[in-house]
Amino acid sequence: MRDALWQIFGTLGPPSGTVYNGAEAPGAPSCEDRAMTIERHHVGKRLSGFVIDRATGTAYFSGQVAEDAKADVSGQTRQVLALIDSLLAEAGSDKSKLLSATIYLADIGDFAAMNEVWEKWVVPGQTPARATVEAKLARADLRVEIQVIAVASKS
Repeated sequence: MRDALWQIFGTLGPPSGTVYNGAEAPGAPSCEDRAMTIERHHVGKRLSGFVIDRATGTAYFSGQVAEDAKADVSGQTRQVLALIDSLLAEAGSDKSKLLSATIYLADIGDFAAMNEVWEKWVVPGQTPARATVEAKLARADLRVEIQVIAVASKS
């Protein structure tokens, strides 16, 4: 599969022929060491606002929703992206370091309006991998929820 992807995209690099499984990789931290590298922020009863794995420098953010749910999808998207900017900064990151985004829309008919705001927000040439799906959100007045993964500093 990797051979096929490398031939199609040419950006993954040639396959090395060596596959490591978790802790078998050279220099991989032990389970005990890895447990010490995980930081949880804004910890609540059900979830953390975000979690940073300092060993890998990866920050995982919970889905974010608008505070003012009376706004249309464009307004809610702007609110959510502003919140994500704030959380990224708190994690020692920014939107140029996004790895992945998953966008949940209450109505896929809002796709174009959400995209218009999204495209003005993302850094050109630094766009993350992304999926957008229609989903029933936690509250009927919510139009959009966005969850991201980003690179954060390792220290």
